Amino acid sequence: MNPTFRIIFFTVASSAGYGLLALLGLVGNAHGKASSMAFGLTAMAVVLALITVGLFSPSQRRSSWLSRARIAAAINYLIALSFGCVWSGLIDAPALIAPLGILTALTCAITAFCTAVSNRSLKTNTARHNKFIVLVYLAFALATGSGLLNVISFIFGRFQTDAGKFMALLTVALILIAITLKWFERSNHNRKLQIIMFALLSMGLVLTLLSLILPWLTFIVALLILVAAWTERWHFFA
Repeated sequence: MNPTFRIIFFTVASSAGYGLLALLGLVGNAHGKASSMAFGLTAMAVVLALITVGLFSPSQRRSSWLSRARIAAAINYLIALSFGCVWSGLIDAPALIAPLGILTALTCAITAFCTAVSNRSLKTNTARHNKFIVLVYLAFALATGSGLLNVISFIFGRFQTDAGKFMALLTVALILIAITLKWFERSNHNRKLQIIMFALLSMGLVLTLLSLILPWLTFIVALLILVAAWTERWHFFA
């Protein structure tokens, strides 16, 4: 089957959105209110744009897991709106930030899991049906989300702090996890795409470490991870 631009775009955008939202939920649980309303609203605007795209994504095949994913996505959307309002400071309810943050991260994980299992149910080629598919999908969601969070943090001066250093190291860890999972998952299917994906992730990993010295590199890192995710999805659907 030839993958379409729309399918890959919707898949990469929504998974990045859920990865970013899950991380924001965990940040809210750990640190409370966003460092500034502008930072919180910008991060949530990016999240809502990405996961809204996912709600309208086309489907190649109906399945019970796809139905579950869409129900979970709708629930997650409502929780994300509530979390965004209290975390950003639009609504003054600091006591709700931690529980809503955990609930947000949990529903993101459930939605991403259901989506990944729905993808695994596609058996038109062996590249789509193996035990690593779900883990790979989750790893790329978190890696792309982490890359986007680094960019937003840099724009608002947060990446240049100790918290930013932690996020950079987390991004490195997530990229390494994605590389490892794809290495064990690798098949003889379209090796050229696999090589491109590994090269993009490797460059992203190196530049993430360099971003500790040159924070503006976060923009390039985010782009590399997103293109790597696009390549991985192209390889998956091809």
